Amino acid sequence: MDSSEISPDGRVGSPSSDDDLSERYFDVNDAFSDIDEDEEWEGFDDGGSDLPAPSMPPPPETVYPDLDTAKKSIQAWARMHGYAIRTQRSKARKNGDISKVFLQCDRGGQYTSRHHDESTRQRHLTGSCKTNCPFSVVVTESNGNWEVTVRDNKHNHDASSHDYAHPVHRRDDIRRGGVYDTVYTQMKAGIRARETVRTLRQLDPGTSVTRRDIHNLRADIKRKELDGLSPIQALLFQLDEDSDYISFNKRDENQRVIRLLFMHKSSIEMLRWHSQVLIMDSTYKTNRFRLPLFNIVGMTSTNRTF
Repeated sequence: MDSSEISPDGRVGSPSSDDDLSERYFDVNDAFSDIDEDEEWEGFDDGGSDLPAPSMPPPPETVYPDLDTAKKSIQAWARMHGYAIRTQRSKARKNGDISKVFLQCDRGGQYTSRHHDESTRQRHLTGSCKTNCPFSVVVTESNGNWEVTVRDNKHNHDASSHDYAHPVHRRDDIRRGGVYDTVYTQMKAGIRARETVRTLRQLDPGTSVTRRDIHNLRADIKRKELDGLSPIQALLFQLDEDSDYISFNKRDENQRVIRLLFMHKSSIEMLRWHSQVLIMDSTYKTNRFRLPLFNIVGMTSTNRTF
């Protein structure tokens, strides 16, 4: 978010419609499911009374017309000052309407392992960005307006030197219009993730999107395109639907594909005219399915391949 969008009292403009558009393409939380960052801090006092004076100022205690504007304004303020906020919990009235939202530093709380048996962990030597930071803000609804109140203005960590230290800021950057389209187009063109990051930084020098985010977003796009099918199932359906290809497959007793041959009809026609030179090569089981990929390429009289 550009600092020009923020007024002196910390307010920001109304949310862009690009956020709604990008949400229809993918679930941003899926794209960040495997992010794990390491941020350590020593000397924290659980009591919180001896913490040093805050080096990161809290957001202004002011009133906003709606909850979404309040949260965006607080997040923009936090981003400018080297930290981020996330929703801790909320309270609702009997009719179900939210009346109060508690926000905390994204490094608040303590890490809880999802593995009851640490010996079964697949990823080792990983850390957590949580430092049990006590910083907290509450946003309360009153007569249709939302008032911001700082509960605890202290942090137990230093300000971040860059926005990419906070996944929430990276999610916000991915939600911006054009990011998804750029990633999708370059993925289909076979462009590497590192080049996509360079393109995004040229378009927006302030973006915090990293190469890991691009890989996660690409994986999420592929999952959406598969629509619940396995890659081999999707390939078989596509070959059946595409009339330009001829394909044959063989399966074992469990209906698993063990052989698959497919060729384009135009290549067969070219082979009838240029059958003197064929180049054959195999990957020798280097893929994750331990199946060799045998590739046959023909060559014409003008040294062009088909």
